[in-house]
Amino acid sequence: MNMSLNEKPTIDHYFNQEGLYKQDFFTAMFTRRRFYQIYRSFHLAPPLPPRDRSLKTRGHKVQNIVDHVARKFREMFSPKEDISIDESTIGFKGRIIFKMYNPQKPTKWGIRVYTVADSATGYIVGFVPYFGKPTTDSLVRPELPFTSRIILHLMQKLQSDCGAKGRHVFTDRFYTSPNLASELLLISTHTTGTVMANRQNLPPEVSLLLQIIVNFYWTYIMKRILFYQVKGKQTKKLKKGEILAFKKKNTIVIAWKDKRVVLLLSTYHGAATAQSMRYKADGTTEEVTKPVAVLNYTAKMGGVDRADHYCASYNFSRKSKKWWHKVFFWILEVSILNAYLLFNLVQEKKMATPISHLKFREQLMKQLIGDWRTPVTKKRPRSSEGDINRMDGLFHKLGKGKRAVCSDRNKPGGRKQSGIFCATCTSNPALCPGDFP
Repeated sequence: MNMSLNEKPTIDHYFNQEGLYKQDFFTAMFTRRRFYQIYRSFHLAPPLPPRDRSLKTRGHKVQNIVDHVARKFREMFSPKEDISIDESTIGFKGRIIFKMYNPQKPTKWGIRVYTVADSATGYIVGFVPYFGKPTTDSLVRPELPFTSRIILHLMQKLQSDCGAKGRHVFTDRFYTSPNLASELLLISTHTTGTVMANRQNLPPEVSLLLQIIVNFYWTYIMKRILFYQVKGKQTKKLKKGEILAFKKKNTIVIAWKDKRVVLLLSTYHGAATAQSMRYKADGTTEEVTKPVAVLNYTAKMGGVDRADHYCASYNFSRKSKKWWHKVFFWILEVSILNAYLLFNLVQEKKMATPISHLKFREQLMKQLIGDWRTPVTKKRPRSSEGDINRMDGLFHKLGKGKRAVCSDRNKPGGRKQSGIFCATCTSNPALCPGDFP
């Protein structure tokens, strides 16, 4: 934890006692040898029997701690009404088959984690690392698409552990669909999110609008007239600020034109609008009419992004060939973050002043350390500094009986044993008289 607050080039530099990198904290807690001994021998699961590999899966090295920590997160905190679901990425570029790439994320290469967070605080309530096909097979409702199954899996875990019913889930266009909205309504959960216009079971007017958008860009390139003929109906492109709403049963799809057309699906909001202030490039402001669903989505969707920002602020990230090292340290960072958010919630209930993230980490480390310091081991005294008498005129009598090893590794056959000791000196040290002609 302190290494994340004091960045250095390598781990060895934290234990360097010379030059510019000297810092007494790390050597007072661990010796470098002891730290490496624990770090290199660190495992999260017991090794499997050599002849029984039936229990081995891609995530078996971290599955026990993932299940335990995710369950504890849900037991310690029940989220408020609004929650957001999105992906987080654990940075890793090693050779694993379930490594993902997303050019739109700050961390482009790594292990994908599907995360559900409280929209108001950023508290991570649950997470599921993606290990490929084994993760897909473990989800509920195999007849549904994966994007719907992962949302339902996270929500069922949330409802079973902390009774989170009647929640409002915010998702992005990767997950949102009319089928998912219907399934969430069956478990008393509303949803709001951007949606792709080619999703199944959307109102037919949305498909018409999609064709309008495609034809608009194509016609713009070809410099043609901006009118289109779709399914025998003639229509024109949306003007800036124009809003269209299509309702089907309990689901409403809103199309709003700003810089581009935004499609939003919701089972909670209607087609109401509200005024919002927007800052221009020159510093002035203007009032813009937006759908209430868009305003609410913008305010509540960033729960997972907020948690990622907290974790990246003081993150211990080192290159490693072991992917489960990366997963463990990500879980450790999330645990510290959730503890910090819970601490500030308690502070607010006590009418006390919340503390900063950095201050919380400092106090947490001080409490974990306590009065512990690494015991200082005394160096073995040299022969002239101990209780061996110097050659100060005394007659040193030799005796036999003790067996000691006198070895010379620089030449073959240099290992010897000596049974001679000094009977005059107080500690009777063993002696190796050497070879005499």
